[in-house]
Amino acid sequence: FGLYEYQEILEVLAGHGFVVISEARAAGTNPMEYGVVAAEQVSALIAAEVAPTNITVVGFSKGGGIAVVASSILANDELNFVFMGTCGPWLEAQPEIVPHGRMLSIHETSDDMVSSCEDLFSRTGEGSETREIVINIGGGHGAFYRPRPEWIDPVVEWASPSAS
Repeated sequence: FGLYEYQEILEVLAGHGFVVISEARAAGTNPMEYGVVAAEQVSALIAAEVAPTNITVVGFSKGGGIAVVASSILANDELNFVFMGTCGPWLEAQPEIVPHGRMLSIHETSDDMVSSCEDLFSRTGEGSETREIVINIGGGHGAFYRPRPEWIDPVVEWASPSAS
């Protein structure tokens, strides 16, 4: 899919005034196991008195899967999540994952590796909020490899405290 502009994406998000905490995970990371790590990191922020409404967990592809798992573990409807290019058969085969929070899904029409998060969102509880955006910029699964306004702008809007 081309060069993944990870650092540039982080810089663009930080340029919108967000404190960005990110870590590049090792290849072959198991999303179920790493979801526990991500949930612990979010719990540490909450313990440090960061308001849950000011926390947004954003993930693309496997990172989105990790965010989905963390949302299920944390079960906090005040937290924000963005899942990009994430949903598909692997999540449909995990009915024990019940996501919670304010959840935004973004997927690209040309991406044949993923699908809508509609099935995942049907599992949420009463206090959760969901929204799905479909973009059409081309590039398949690599549509999220560059910081494009078509997906960056909705992420920024979703993560902004005034959007809650």
